[in-house]
Amino acid sequence: MKKLACILFLLLPSTALPVEWEEETVVSSCVLAMTVTAQPFTADDVAGIAVIELTLRDKEGAPLPGVTMEMSANCGTFMCRLPDDPKPEDEDEERACFRTKDNGIARLYLTNIPFNAAAKVKAQCDCGDYLVNATGSLMITKKRTVK
Repeated sequence: MKKLACILFLLLPSTALPVEWEEETVVSSCVLAMTVTAQPFTADDVAGIAVIELTLRDKEGAPLPGVTMEMSANCGTFMCRLPDDPKPEDEDEERACFRTKDNGIARLYLTNIPFNAAAKVKAQCDCGDYLVNATGSLMITKKRTVK
């Protein structure tokens, strides 16, 4: 009897109700771009440094100043300036570089990047309607030299 019920179930025509889905196109009010560039290093350096430049613009291309970026990386330390760099007079706080300037650009350093390891960087900001992300990665390769 069980076999007959299974066969009947498979042979009976099945019906499906049509479902209408409304398409929704999500367009954020801003665009975040990231550039990650390794700095030159010497044979005596024990870790690498990268410059991270974030550009935030509205959907028409105009810069968005004063927006704070949330940063994360799988290695390294974020800094607004290198230890030997003088502090700019207009820099009012330690994390000022995490905020976009009048031109919509935020520029900071990722230091203590291990050589020969992939560094993955993520930036995120709130554009009022959505969280917008940008990612970048780099590997600073240092070959061993035998003396």
